[in-house]
Amino acid sequence: MVGDGHVINSKQVNQLLKFFATAQNGEGANHVWQYATLSGVALDITNYNSYINAAIATDQLGRAAEIVQEIRQRGLQPNTYTRASIIRLYGRLGDLTAARQAFGAACRHAEVPAGIAAVGICETEDAWAAQAYWKNATEDMRVSGVNIHVCNEMLNVLGLNGLVDEMRNMAGHLLGMPNATTAAEISAALASGETPHTHRGLRPNIQTFHILVRWHAAYWDLDAAMEYARVMRNYGIDPVSKTLKLIVTAETAKRDVRKCSEISVAMRRELDVLVPGSVVRILERASEETRKMEEMVRQAELQRSTLFPSADYVDENEYPEQLS
Repeated sequence: MVGDGHVINSKQVNQLLKFFATAQNGEGANHVWQYATLSGVALDITNYNSYINAAIATDQLGRAAEIVQEIRQRGLQPNTYTRASIIRLYGRLGDLTAARQAFGAACRHAEVPAGIAAVGICETEDAWAAQAYWKNATEDMRVSGVNIHVCNEMLNVLGLNGLVDEMRNMAGHLLGMPNATTAAEISAALASGETPHTHRGLRPNIQTFHILVRWHAAYWDLDAAMEYARVMRNYGIDPVSKTLKLIVTAETAKRDVRKCSEISVAMRRELDVLVPGSVVRILERASEETRKMEEMVRQAELQRSTLFPSADYVDENEYPEQLS
């Protein structure tokens, strides 16, 4: 198209950026953006969102931060996707303060539970005004406020940065169980007949649960990860094969292949989740490695018993005085 003299439009820019992000091709995404800007394409906030996501996906975090600065300089009005992308960016950079500020700005003037807003809220009005990245040009919170996608990003940032307790607390509010701080407590409350009180625009989706499952599994709490998978159906969401793949990874299987096998069977029997071939192969490899390790330990024990005889055994040739 470019060779024929055609000029791509804004929608095509987004499509190309999404393609190169999926293909993990940062150079391709940069070329698309360079061509779009030099050829005079009317770029809007959706294009900037797509480029930020492409830069993050291809691990160009510095470039993504530059794009955010350019949005500010141009005075573009951010939308919910912009805020979600910025929270993800600062989470990847490890700048939890900036991530909290972006989340707090999204929660501003929105009717969200205190336990959720507290994650990013500033102490005073002046502090918020000084730290906010934009002053909203619109009061329409559907356009620039907080939604479940923004909350999911903040939830993921907490997990990424090891703040598991805070992640659980925020999850309790998102799941309508503000007094429950663990998967087991949520499960027990639901089993007792308690009805979750979720909030409009903040109803948990499958991504919410996958974030919780992923980080609990990553921090070796496989029981909690499985419990969140069980809870999903109470919110009208069925666990899928990807849910199991987030729990049974090469790392978790290597650490405890027996536990991972039990979870795979439970997911199949209790939740009717198809066990994918990739999980089966992971378990097979981990089982084989475990068998090899056990055999190495056994051989080492055998060698130890001959190299280091017990105290009851004394060689009469080497220590004749002990036998006299």
